[in-house]
Amino acid sequence: AEDNIDKKIFADAKKDLIEEFGIKTEYNFGNEKLKLDKTKVNNVSLTSIRKNIFNSSSPGKIEVITIPENHQEIIFRVASKNEGPFAMIKMGDTRPWIRGELWDYEKNDSLSNESYFKSINNEHDGINILMGSRSFYEGWDTNRPNVMLFINIGVGDAKKYLMQSIGRGVRIKPF
Repeated sequence: AEDNIDKKIFADAKKDLIEEFGIKTEYNFGNEKLKLDKTKVNNVSLTSIRKNIFNSSSPGKIEVITIPENHQEIIFRVASKNEGPFAMIKMGDTRPWIRGELWDYEKNDSLSNESYFKSINNEHDGINILMGSRSFYEGWDTNRPNVMLFINIGVGDAKKYLMQSIGRGVRIKPF
């Protein structure tokens, strides 16, 4: 989000992706086929990542937004402009995680006590990355997030929850 990525590392990452795509360029997704275009990977820039992932027109630090009466959600946005959020975490209690893992991020309270998670199906909410810990295995359906990241799930007896969560998160809208 700050555009402070080593240009060589960025170029090497794109090269590695292109090599991966060279192995298999077509993927089945239900009855549809997804064809990966290597030239599109070459055209990815830090500006396009910032725009399409971070919902930001300019570089900036990531800001943490908490909802005063909701200790189950954390919202992330680029603090450089007053632009919308790009990610959220939903978990049992965010307060210990904020103190332990996000202590050095700028934090602000939301002006609203509204849940972002309840509006996750709204195409205009901007949430591209959804992270959670045991929050996604029941009571929700969406095809909005582009990435789902699980925190401390899938180990031991929790394997069934991982399968259930993936099932709820792969309801992706056809291209």
